[in-house]
Amino acid sequence: TDPDAQLTYTEAPERAGIVLVRDVPFTSVCVHHLLPSFGKAHVAYLPARRLAGLSKVARLIDACARRLQIQERLTAQILEAVERCPADSVIVLPNNKNIVPVAEQVHALTTRRVEVVPTQAIVEALAALVAYDPQATVDTNAAAMTEAVQRVRTGEVTQAVRDGAGEGGPIKAGDWIAISRDGVSVIAKTAVDAAIGLVDRLADDESELVTVLVGADAVTSDTARLEEHLALAHPQLEIEVHEGDQPLYPYLVGVE
Repeated sequence: TDPDAQLTYTEAPERAGIVLVRDVPFTSVCVHHLLPSFGKAHVAYLPARRLAGLSKVARLIDACARRLQIQERLTAQILEAVERCPADSVIVLPNNKNIVPVAEQVHALTTRRVEVVPTQAIVEALAALVAYDPQATVDTNAAAMTEAVQRVRTGEVTQAVRDGAGEGGPIKAGDWIAISRDGVSVIAKTAVDAAIGLVDRLADDESELVTVLVGADAVTSDTARLEEHLALAHPQLEIEVHEGDQPLYPYLVGVE
């Protein structure tokens, strides 16, 4: 199936805001190992003169995923097709430290104006999007979004798949670990204990907001316990909890 053929457009209204299509399930096959990979894709774009139907974006993702893929190629194909929707400038949020240097090369490969806000995590991207102003110039937006990202301290909770060592001591396969920019900062027996330890490390007296993205495998009672701890231990914080449904990471945390 030709991915480009999946997109059809209608005229965009004036001052259209960001269009976000999230939680689109996909299944693909790794070209290196011929093993299946699956997950959920999120696509966001700012329409200039044309608007793609939401169902068409989902069909585009499915068409791309049906081909043998590596993750970088899948992302590139989706970006290439969405780029056909006319826009004078583009702001890229990589959401991964390993993708930032790759994204910074895009400007040399396109005639469009491209600015990269070097987000290393999804919660940083959320802070950046809050700072976005559809009426502002790309320079003003890029600066404001980058400043917003710099105010965020982030971390993630996942389960160790092998033995190792971190700042908190030895790690056994099956332990729950909290990873921040400083490395593995918390080792715990449960995901919620790792999340609590992570927030306690990230938050300080000057912190104002904590954002938690709850993963697909998070336990509802654990999330309630985390919220209770936040309210008691950090009463100065505004608490935002959202269903992220991300696999493998029951909790993604950002503190501003």
